[in-house]
Amino acid sequence: MKRNILLIISALAVSAFATDNNAINEARTAALGSASVALISADNPGANSMSPENNISVHYANPFGVQELSTVAGHLFFANKLLDAGLVVSSFGYEKYNETRLAANFSKKLSSRLSMGVRLNYYSLLMSVTEDRKSMMSADVGFLVKPLSNLFIGFAAEHFIRTAYTTARGDFELPLTLRVGANYQVSTDFLMVGEVEKDVIDDTLLKIGCEYTPLKEAALRVGLMNNPFRPTFGVGYCPGRFVFDVASVYHTVLGFHTQFSMGYKF
Repeated sequence: MKRNILLIISALAVSAFATDNNAINEARTAALGSASVALISADNPGANSMSPENNISVHYANPFGVQELSTVAGHLFFANKLLDAGLVVSSFGYEKYNETRLAANFSKKLSSRLSMGVRLNYYSLLMSVTEDRKSMMSADVGFLVKPLSNLFIGFAAEHFIRTAYTTARGDFELPLTLRVGANYQVSTDFLMVGEVEKDVIDDTLLKIGCEYTPLKEAALRVGLMNNPFRPTFGVGYCPGRFVFDVASVYHTVLGFHTQFSMGYKF
């Protein structure tokens, strides 16, 4: 059974690389229905500069309990007076099918209420054991606006510049994806997020989530996504400068997609 699931998902990944298996998705944002474009996270290339601290983090995702389809990623953000910089490295798959991503992020806080950034991505792809490794590049742009003290609005255009790669089945490229969302701090211990995502291939994706922090160090999170319907949930723990997050996304057919993140602020 597990082998059949692996073959099905691998076939989907090969035939529709638009899923972008190396998308930056931290455990915290995954638990919030992946509504991340308006959060201060690596998902929005323009959001990093709103972070009050430098940080480094590692992430692990295990889709549906299939080890061969796991993703391991690392993220580093470092602020400086000229231009804030970030680095993302991730690897998806196994020895017969894998995708590696290396991304450099440059962002700037233009005012206390606006930041913007650009991310340059390089992908190295092994799509088939019968073909050589392929490569492609893309560029993303993002903005994060804070019109009110308790409201963030985020926008990102992913792969607005991109190259294609050629296989025996034809040419492939990542689709242009547009994301817009909001992050509203209802109270000191309750956060609500929402996002709309649309690319040139798939239907519109709606994402919502909320986070409740009964203690300063602990957080409870739930969320929802459509197309297909997927509930999400997770917890976070932040003792001092360390951050630990766990999340799970439930697919009604394939089961649980589990994610873990660990970070350090400096």
